[in-house]
Amino acid sequence: MKIKQAIDSITEGERIEIVATDAGFSRDAQAWCDTTGNRLISNSEEKGKYTVIIEKGSSGASTMPLEHDAKGKTLIMFSDDLDKALATFVLANGAAATGQPVTIFFTFWGLSRPEKGLQ
Repeated sequence: MKIKQAIDSITEGERIEIVATDAGFSRDAQAWCDTTGNRLISNSEEKGKYTVIIEKGSSGASTMPLEHDAKGKTLIMFSDDLDKALATFVLANGAAATGQPVTIFFTFWGLSRPEKGLQ
């Protein structure tokens, strides 16, 4: 989500540099660029730090077809089980990172999870 915010704040053709310690971020950068119409300029690793440079492209320049409905995504949190709650929030975060509006609907049992926190 931070990458999307940074990309939204610059103009087409400008670049951002992101440094992360998560190897998964480095692997996912190309797929994120493909789905958002941006361009991965470089992807490197040094001493456990992953550096990615992304150039902002036009929203119509995506190499993959994007089919976003105006309604966004809705997820249902139906349990207070921590594993299920984490999965729901990971999916919601992924959808939000692509610019889609996300709604999480909490059922009766799901309502107690936010109250308990992520303990």
